Formats: sequence, structure tokens, C-alpha cells
Amino acid sequence: MGISRIVLTVSALGAALVFSSCNTCPEDWDDEWVAQDIVASPAEKGQIKIDGVISPGEWDDAQAYQLARAKDWGYEKLLPRQRALEDRTPFERGFFKVKYDAEYLYVLGSMEDKDLVQTSREQQKLAFGTGDMIEVFLKPENKSAFWELYGTPWNQVTTLFYPWRGHTSLDNQAFNEGIKVATMLRGTINKDGDEDTGWDIEMAIPRTMIEKTGEEFAPGKEWRILLCRYNYGNNLPNKQVSSTPRLPSTNHHLTEYYSKLKFKEAPAAKK
Repeated sequence: MGISRIVLTVSALGAALVFSSCNTCPEDWDDEWVAQDIVASPAEKGQIKIDGVISPGEWDDAQAYQLARAKDWGYEKLLPRQRALEDRTPFERGFFKVKYDAEYLYVLGSMEDKDLVQTSREQQKLAFGTGDMIEVFLKPENKSAFWELYGTPWNQVTTLFYPWRGHTSLDNQAFNEGIKVATMLRGTINKDGDEDTGWDIEMAIPRTMIEKTGEEFAPGKEWRILLCRYNYGNNLPNKQVSSTPRLPSTNHHLTEYYSKLKFKEAPAAKK
């Protein structure tokens, strides 16, 4: 499957093996349910290296937020035989972690994946229709503007800025300023007949870029966040779309259901 020595080292450390059942999923959905806060842990300058490798000491102190399908992801609309196939297909788990420093917001995604797929290799494309990818949504609490950011196994980046919901332009690449993405694949991408195990992605988003929404991106400011995954594969009867927090339906522009993003303050320096 083409797994490198680096990936085996990461797995041996157990850094990517924190998958669990969803801890943000209510059993009974109602409109009053409030998503769990997502906490961004502080990072020391230079602590996070965007290379796709989950190195010891980089992400250990950040909380893992598990992915889950939306409550109404389309299961009820499937025909009986399609439902039976879905019932036999395991959900491929994943989690996100979030950190920050004076310059960047950092996002780590680590995912199980038995078939790595992404047919597009171009930047600034709607890659959710062509294969595996993650999405990061960032929105100030009291403003209409928000960001929609993509990262793929090919290190592709797409940055979409919405002045308000429903309005953007894919042609505008001026906002793609300094965002960094790196991945580590535990397998071979776009190869049928083998069995992969997963992939990791690290993303660094400049705080100055995020602030084009018109709000300071800093501790004490009110922001919301949604972290998503599109998962394709020849082992899946349908693509698996998941997120943290869990959404009522597979609509990633439901900004009212995003988690609050909390900045954990760095400990005070010892005198």
C-alpha cells in the first residue's frame, strides 16, 4: 500500500489512534440543543510544523473532537436494499484538533480511510465533488461574513469568502494568503485493489486572513467553527459526510449550529 516509515512511526506512537464514539451527538435532536464548544489550545511559537506528521509534543495537549454524520444525512430516503447495504458498512471515524499562536490558527484532522480518493489536483476547486477532503468554516458570532476552507490529500487548498450566506465567488483567489496545508497518507491514493488505512492533514490559517471578516480573531472575541469531512471510497455504498459539531442535516452553511470557538489562554510565565 506504499505506507512509509514515517507513517508507521506515527502509528506506533499512537498519536493518531484516539478515535472514539461521537461525544457531541444528542440521542434526541431538537432545535434547543447547543453544540459543544471547540477549544483552541495555545501553541508556542514554532511548535507546530506543517508537514503532515503528528510529531510528539505538537498536538498532545489539544482536545480531540470526533466526527459524526448529520442527524438527517439521507438514510430515510434510501431504498430498502440500499439501507441494508449501509447498515453493513462501518462508519470510518475521524477527529479534529485545534490550536493557535500569534500568527495562525492550526487545524489537525486524522481519519480512518480504507480507500484514499481525490481525482482533482488543482488549487481553488470545489473538491468536495471529486474525492476525500476536509472543510473548515470560521464565522464571527455577530457578523454575517464567514470563511469556507478546503484541504485535500494532494495538499490542495480552496478558500471561499462569504460576505453573507449564499454569496461568494470561486474566481476570487485574492483571499488565499499564506494558508499552509500538508498531509500524510497511510496508503496509496486513487489505487483500486489495495486497502489503505487513513490520512492526516495539518492546516495553518493566518489570523490576518481570518480577520477579513471584519472581526478580530483573538482570545475574548466571539467566533464559531465547523469542521467537516468528505469521505469517498470503493468500499462505501455512498460518500460519508461528517462533521464536528454534528449538524441536523448535511448543510454546512447552517451557521446557527456551529460550535463556539474558545481560545484557551496560555499559562502565565513563571516569575
